[in-house]
Amino acid sequence: MTFVHPLILWLLLLVPAAVAGLDATERRRQAQLERFGDPSVLARGSALPAPMRRRRRHRLRAVALGLLIVALARPRLGQQPGTMPHTGRDLLVLLDISRSMGAADIQPSRQAAAKQAVLDLVAQLPGDRVGLIVFGGGAFLQLPLVRDQAAFKLFIDAASNANLYDPSTDIAGALKAALAVFEHEGSHGSRAIILVSDGESQPEAIEDVVPALERERIPIIAIGVGTPEGAPVPADSTEAPEKWHRDHIGRVVNSRLEEGVLTRLARETGGAYLRWRTGESPAPLAERLKQVHARVQDSAAASQEQADRFQWPLGAGLLLLLVELFLAARPEPPSIPASTRNFGKRGRGPEPATRAGLALLLVGMAMAVTACTTAGREARRGERLFAAGNWRGSYEAFQSSINAGGGRAVVYDAGNALYRMHHYEDAIKRFQDLPDDSTRLYRAARFNLGNAYIRAAEEADQDNRDQPLRMAIAAFEEVLRMNPHDTAAKWNLEMAVRRLGDQSGDGSPNRGRRADYGRGQMDDPNKQGNNQAVVGAMAGGGYGSMAGESAKELTEEQARRLLESVQREQSSTHEGRPNTKGKPGGMDW
Repeated sequence: MTFVHPLILWLLLLVPAAVAGLDATERRRQAQLERFGDPSVLARGSALPAPMRRRRRHRLRAVALGLLIVALARPRLGQQPGTMPHTGRDLLVLLDISRSMGAADIQPSRQAAAKQAVLDLVAQLPGDRVGLIVFGGGAFLQLPLVRDQAAFKLFIDAASNANLYDPSTDIAGALKAALAVFEHEGSHGSRAIILVSDGESQPEAIEDVVPALERERIPIIAIGVGTPEGAPVPADSTEAPEKWHRDHIGRVVNSRLEEGVLTRLARETGGAYLRWRTGESPAPLAERLKQVHARVQDSAAASQEQADRFQWPLGAGLLLLLVELFLAARPEPPSIPASTRNFGKRGRGPEPATRAGLALLLVGMAMAVTACTTAGREARRGERLFAAGNWRGSYEAFQSSINAGGGRAVVYDAGNALYRMHHYEDAIKRFQDLPDDSTRLYRAARFNLGNAYIRAAEEADQDNRDQPLRMAIAAFEEVLRMNPHDTAAKWNLEMAVRRLGDQSGDGSPNRGRRADYGRGQMDDPNKQGNNQAVVGAMAGGGYGSMAGESAKELTEEQARRLLESVQREQSSTHEGRPNTKGKPGGMDW
């Protein structure tokens, strides 16, 4: 047995001291009574408790005090499955791959230096999730937020301007794409943007982006790559007849580092700026990023940990206090006939204060006993198994809790376990069992009900997918009626509508066109939707800002890395989680 706070055990020295003090007080009291009169006469004519009973009560109080001190020290004994929370920040890297980044005023080129700067900075933040947006004249998400830095390095190495549709520089478009990503990822105060560019962009273009960044509390860590003197911009292709890129009147284009936009973005968003030089240390930027609040992103099963056992001494101490109260409340047996008694208090039961204390202690004991019932015990076991990834075992434990009278929260947990086991039809029934009481638990259940319908549609035949998708849409709409500001439900609703439109091929002009989904104008057939949220044709998918723009084709190794990283993130941050202490465990998309 070990103790979390072993120094508290020194307080146990107070127990024998308390016993000695109480005994001394009792001896003085008894001596005073003997001086006052004959003890046998006083015993017959008063309701004073017997000395033996008083000593028993003192002993019970002293032992209860010792047990409560032991409970306060938090004893641990035995092993139980442990969970290790992952904490970190959500960082989006905006990497400039425009034509001017090929200039060689920093050897071997600005683009190579920019990649090295990003890798050096990210290496100092091992616990954070990082994503990659590459941009030139348009921007798109190349890699979603992942914790796998090896996958991130693969995509950084592969970033190239070889297939850019527009080789100019649009920093504002890249920032808008980052804001679109952050609409569905991370939380306020735990997100940041790392912008790596030579700054050659129109200053006025960022006027409508800065207020949104300030409102969302997203600092920009800007890294300027290049020199004020600049260097000629290479031609777009090695097969070009000339080595350098020329403007419309035939002059060789010379590109310089423009720090105005970068420093302004860093200053107005509370970030930091650094001009990158060969051999530069990114430590100042890393220190600024570490000031961003790190949130708990998910929990992973860890090795066995010692189990807390403070409940046992705590329960025993409360039980002894309850016994002591009963001894205080029980009247002394009468030693003379009741008709000749002079003290009316005898036999009338405990005083009001004693009755109130006794009632409170009984309520506490009842709650403790309830917590130790089969339903509560099985629910806690199910939560531990769920955290350890044992979905079947957790479902069986939740089912045992339900059979023993477990509440609505356990039904919700059982649905989440079935969802993780890919038993979507059974999960749907569990989520539907919860009554409509508009509580947070019910809202979370309807959210997960919509997700279960979407998964069921994925497993259904081609001709039987419309109905579950419509049920998913209805579930998400109900969530939004209860909470119109639930952005996750809005996003999932759009995805369900998109899949239904792809399935049926009919409906409104927008729903029937694959390029119109995202956050577009669904009521106007002439509007394509917000480019920042359109899932484009770019490698890696994601949030495009230039329709038709493409990146370098992924290799098999890069694609495998991407799929593994995204799968790990989805299973750890978006899947259903068990309810904890009677509260819904969150949504699982």
